[in-house]
Amino acid sequence: MGDPPTDSALWPSAANLVATQGQFINADVKAMHPEGIPQGILESEVSLTHALVAGMQRGFIADLSPESVLSILQQGLQWRASAADGYEIDCLQLSGLSIS
Repeated sequence: MGDPPTDSALWPSAANLVATQGQFINADVKAMHPEGIPQGILESEVSLTHALVAGMQRGFIADLSPESVLSILQQGLQWRASAADGYEIDCLQLSGLSIS
């Protein structure tokens, strides 16, 4: 929650880190799929429940109702993407990325 460290190498150990999600793909996708890259949708989920419960226990969130949780998340939650080597990837450049 809030601003992450400027150095993306510090993201995994940041005090304000809520959750992470890893997706691993082959660096040479064309070699794996010589007939063409398969089309489809990859879905995954990042659970924030543990962080929200901790926020409630510490008095930052009144309860887990949408009214309490959504305003906190809209104000403080930020998304970042990085490559395996820690290099930051601009989320706006990730084709088809949808966060809801």
